[in-house]
Order: sequence, then C-alpha cells, then structure tokens
Amino acid sequence: AYALSTTTLPSPEGGAVRVHALIGNTAAGALYAAYDYLERLGVGFSTAGPSLPAQRTLHTAIPPIPGTTFT
Repeated sequence: AYALSTTTLPSPEGGAVRVHALIGNTAAGALYAAYDYLERLGVGFSTAGPSLPAQRTLHTAIPPIPGTTFT
C-alpha cells in the first residue's frame, strides 16, 4: 500500500513551501508511490525503456496531488 499527498508548510525564510509526500508501508509500496508520482509528471515506463516528457526545469510548478491512498 502507498499514499501520495501534498501539503503546505511554513518556510524558514518566510512564506510557505509546497511539500509532496510519497509514502509506502513497505519498500515495494514506496517504489509504487515513486512510479505513480513520476507518471503524474508525464514520465512513462515500458519494456522499451522510460519515456520522458519534454525537458522542464526544477522551477516549474508541480501541481498538487490530491490526497490518495492505494492498496
């Protein structure tokens, strides 16, 4: 089982920062959470190898993940 969620925390410099949590109850669950997160960002996986979206910088806004839990 794994869960994905987004929350906003206070920033040490002032303001707020968005934090994405990828949580698994086992090592395999954590891996499923990471794959799910990457797929939501446009990365695809197949037997031919990964399929990457157009290059983006780390400064690109990543949309919030609705609170979801999968088993």
